[in-house]
Amino acid sequence: MSKLSALLSLPSKSLPVETFLPRAVKAVEGSLVEKNGKPYITCAVRHKDVLAKPEEVVRQLWIQTLLKQYHYPIERLAVEYPVTFGRDTSKRADIVVFDADRPTVPYLIVEVKQITSKGAIPEKEQNAFETIALRAAAFKQEARDLLARAQRTVEIAIEEGEAAGMAVLAGGNHV
Repeated sequence: MSKLSALLSLPSKSLPVETFLPRAVKAVEGSLVEKNGKPYITCAVRHKDVLAKPEEVVRQLWIQTLLKQYHYPIERLAVEYPVTFGRDTSKRADIVVFDADRPTVPYLIVEVKQITSKGAIPEKEQNAFETIALRAAAFKQEARDLLARAQRTVEIAIEEGEAAGMAVLAGGNHV
C-alpha cells in the first residue's frame, strides 16, 4: 500500500491511487512532510504546505496529472479560485486551468472530492453535474454542427466561384 493510499484510508471498492500516473503519485508522495506529528503536503500551485486531508491529497494528484499527463503549464493553474453561479459569488473551484489565449478566463474547472466508500458526490450534486455535462456536450455538438454547415457553405461558394471563373475564362457568361 502506498503512502497516499494509507493516508487516504482508501476503502477496497474506491478509486485507487494507482489510477493516477506513477510519476504524479511519486511527485505527491515526495511533497509529503510532517509537522507537529501531522501530515502536510506541499501544494504545487500555491507553493505552501497544507494539511494533508484526503480531499487535498486528491487535489494534488489531479494537479500533478494536469501538469505531467496533460502538460498544462503551472502558470495556467489556480487553486481555490472564486467562481460565480448565478448570484452566488461565495463558491470556489478546487482547480482552474485558464485559457491559453485569455489568461483570466477559466478554460477548465476541476471540483475535487475525497475518495469515500459511499461515493464522493451526493446524489443531488451528481445530478446537477450530469445535467451540466449533458448541456455542455449538447452545446459542443451544436457548435460542431454549425461549423460543419459553415464549412459546407464555404465549399459551395468556392465551387460556384470556380465554376463562374471557368465560365469567364471560356468566354461564357457568368452569374
